[in-house]
Amino acid sequence: MTFIYPIIFHENEKGRIEGYFPDLDGCRAEGETLELAVRDAMEAEYNWIMLELDDEDPELPPVSHPEDLELKEGEFIRNISVKVRLVEGCEDQSARRILAGGPRGPFHGASGSGPSEPVFPRPPEKSLRPGAENCGLYL
Repeated sequence: MTFIYPIIFHENEKGRIEGYFPDLDGCRAEGETLELAVRDAMEAEYNWIMLELDDEDPELPPVSHPEDLELKEGEFIRNISVKVRLVEGCEDQSARRILAGGPRGPFHGASGSGPSEPVFPRPPEKSLRPGAENCGLYL
Protein backbone atom coordinates (compact mmCIF):
# COMPACT_ATOMS: atom_id res chain seq x y z
CA MET A 1 0.00 0.00 0.00
CA THR A 2 1.45 3.37 -0.99
CA PHE A 3 0.93 6.50 1.06
CA ILE A 4 1.82 9.87 -0.45
CA TYR A 5 1.40 13.00 1.64
CA PRO A 6 2.64 16.51 0.89
CA ILE A 7 5.09 18.21 3.21
CA ILE A 8 5.66 21.96 3.29
CA PHE A 9 9.34 22.89 3.68
CA HIS A 10 11.06 26.17 4.39
CA GLU A 11 14.55 27.30 5.37
CA ASN A 12 14.76 28.51 8.97
CA GLU A 13 16.87 31.42 10.29
CA LYS A 14 19.81 29.04 10.92
CA GLY A 15 19.79 27.74 7.33
CA ARG A 16 18.28 24.35 8.19
CA ILE A 17 15.36 22.95 6.22
CA GLU A 18 12.21 22.39 8.29
CA GLY A 19 8.89 20.97 7.21
CA TYR A 20 5.49 19.82 8.37
CA PHE A 21 2.82 17.55 6.95
CA PRO A 22 -0.43 19.55 6.90
CA ASP A 23 -2.48 16.32 6.83
CA LEU A 24 -0.58 14.40 9.54
CA ASP A 25 -1.17 16.14 12.86
CA GLY A 26 2.12 16.93 14.58
CA CYS A 27 4.28 15.23 11.93
CA ARG A 28 7.40 17.29 11.26
CA ALA A 29 10.84 16.87 9.70
CA GLU A 30 14.11 18.76 9.44
CA GLY A 31 17.65 18.49 8.16
CA GLU A 32 20.85 20.39 7.38
CA THR A 33 20.07 20.02 3.67
CA LEU A 34 16.95 19.36 1.63
CA GLU A 35 18.09 15.77 1.02
CA LEU A 36 18.48 15.14 4.76
CA ALA A 37 15.14 16.83 5.46
CA VAL A 38 13.44 14.59 2.88
CA ARG A 39 15.01 11.52 4.50
CA ASP A 40 13.78 12.67 7.89
CA ALA A 41 10.33 13.36 6.39
CA MET A 42 10.14 9.82 5.02
CA GLU A 43 10.94 8.39 8.44
CA ALA A 44 8.51 10.75 10.18
CA GLU A 45 5.69 9.93 7.73
CA TYR A 46 6.38 6.21 8.09
CA ASN A 47 6.32 6.40 11.90
CA TRP A 48 3.12 8.47 11.92
CA ILE A 49 1.35 6.05 9.56
CA MET A 50 2.55 2.96 11.43
CA LEU A 51 1.33 4.37 14.74
CA GLU A 52 -2.05 5.03 13.18
CA LEU A 53 -2.21 1.56 11.58
CA ASP A 54 -1.37 -0.04 14.93
CA ASP A 55 -4.37 1.71 16.48
CA GLU A 56 -7.42 -0.44 17.17
CA ASP A 57 -9.53 1.68 14.79
CA PRO A 58 -7.07 3.31 12.34
CA GLU A 59 -8.19 6.30 10.32
CA LEU A 60 -5.76 7.87 7.91
CA PRO A 61 -6.57 11.45 6.92
CA PRO A 62 -7.40 12.40 3.34
CA VAL A 63 -4.52 13.79 1.29
CA SER A 64 -4.51 17.50 0.56
CA HIS A 65 -4.03 18.49 -3.06
CA PRO A 66 -0.95 20.73 -3.34
CA GLU A 67 -2.95 23.40 -5.14
CA ASP A 68 -5.24 23.67 -2.10
CA LEU A 69 -2.37 24.40 0.31
CA GLU A 70 -1.56 28.01 1.08
CA LEU A 71 2.16 28.67 1.11
CA LYS A 72 3.95 31.51 2.84
CA GLU A 73 6.91 33.23 1.21
CA GLY A 74 9.88 30.84 0.99
CA GLU A 75 7.80 27.68 1.47
CA PHE A 76 7.69 24.85 -1.04
CA ILE A 77 5.99 21.47 -1.28
CA ARG A 78 7.37 17.98 -1.81
CA ASN A 79 5.32 14.80 -1.95
CA ILE A 80 6.74 12.09 0.29
CA SER A 81 5.97 8.49 -0.65
CA VAL A 82 6.04 5.54 1.73
CA LYS A 83 5.07 2.02 0.72
CA VAL A 84 3.83 -0.38 3.38
CA ARG A 85 3.20 -4.05 2.72
CA LEU A 86 0.88 -5.44 5.35
CA VAL A 87 1.45 -9.15 5.74
CA GLU A 88 -1.74 -11.12 6.32
CA GLY A 89 -2.07 -14.55 7.89
CA CYS A 90 0.67 -14.06 10.46
CA GLU A 91 0.47 -14.75 14.14
CA ASP A 92 2.39 -11.53 14.64
CA GLN A 93 -0.15 -8.85 13.63
CA SER A 94 2.47 -6.10 13.75
CA ALA A 95 4.62 -7.84 11.13
CA ARG A 96 5.07 -5.47 8.20
CA ARG A 97 7.74 -5.02 5.60
CA ILE A 98 8.32 -1.41 4.67
CA LEU A 99 9.32 -0.56 1.13
CA ALA A 100 10.07 3.15 1.12
CA GLY A 101 11.95 5.13 -1.47
CA GLY A 102 14.53 6.19 1.07
CA PRO A 103 18.02 5.62 2.35
CA ARG A 104 17.17 3.98 5.70
CA GLY A 105 17.18 0.29 6.40
CA PRO A 106 17.17 -1.75 3.19
CA PHE A 107 16.52 1.32 1.05
CA HIS A 108 18.79 3.24 -1.26
CA GLY A 109 18.70 6.03 -3.81
CA ALA A 110 16.37 8.52 -2.10
CA SER A 111 16.02 11.91 -3.65
CA GLY A 112 12.54 12.76 -2.48
CA SER A 113 11.32 12.74 -6.06
CA GLY A 114 9.78 9.30 -5.85
CA PRO A 115 10.31 5.75 -4.71
CA SER A 116 13.39 3.79 -5.66
CA GLU A 117 13.71 0.04 -5.97
CA PRO A 118 14.35 -1.56 -2.57
CA VAL A 119 16.81 -4.38 -2.11
CA PHE A 120 15.92 -7.15 0.34
CA PRO A 121 18.62 -9.81 0.50
CA ARG A 122 17.40 -12.90 2.33
CA PRO A 123 19.12 -13.02 5.72
CA PRO A 124 20.04 -16.23 7.52
CA GLU A 125 17.10 -18.18 8.98
CA LYS A 126 18.22 -17.41 12.53
CA SER A 127 17.32 -13.75 12.01
CA LEU A 128 13.61 -14.49 11.60
CA ARG A 129 11.53 -12.51 14.03
CA PRO A 130 9.75 -14.82 16.52
CA GLY A 131 6.15 -15.42 15.45
CA ALA A 132 6.86 -14.21 11.91
CA GLU A 133 8.18 -17.44 10.39
CA ASN A 134 5.41 -17.49 7.76
CA CYS A 135 5.32 -13.73 7.26
CA GLY A 136 8.55 -13.06 5.38
CA LEU A 137 9.58 -10.43 7.94
CA TYR A 138 13.23 -10.23 8.86
CA LEU A 139 15.09 -8.14 11.43
